[in-house]
Amino acid sequence: MDTYALLDEGSSITMIDSALVRDLGMRGCEQHLNVQWFGGHAAQESTFVVDLLISGAGMQKQHKLRNVYAVSNLQLPLQSLITTLTCKPASSTTLCPGQAQTLDWS
Repeated sequence: MDTYALLDEGSSITMIDSALVRDLGMRGCEQHLNVQWFGGHAAQESTFVVDLLISGAGMQKQHKLRNVYAVSNLQLPLQSLITTLTCKPASSTTLCPGQAQTLDWS
C-alpha cells in the first residue's frame, strides 16, 4: 500500500491513522493514550499498538517500526518540506533536492 510518512526520530512515540491499519488488515493490543497537541488540545484516545514494516517507494529494504499507536482521526495539519536528498527523477512524484512538497495528512 502506498502512503506518505513523516519519520521524526525526535518524537516520543510513533503514530499511524487507525483507518490505514484497518485497511492493512492489522490488529493489535488495545491501550489508552493521552494525547496533547500544539495549541492546548488534549484528549485520551483508545488506541491499539502494532508493529509493521515500511519501505521507500520502489525500494526493497524494509524497516521495522515497533510499538506504533493506531490513532483514529489524527487530523494532522498540512505540512511542507524541502528535500535535501539526492535523487534521480523516476516519475513526476519523485522528490528532488530543493523541490518543495506539500503533504496532506487528511
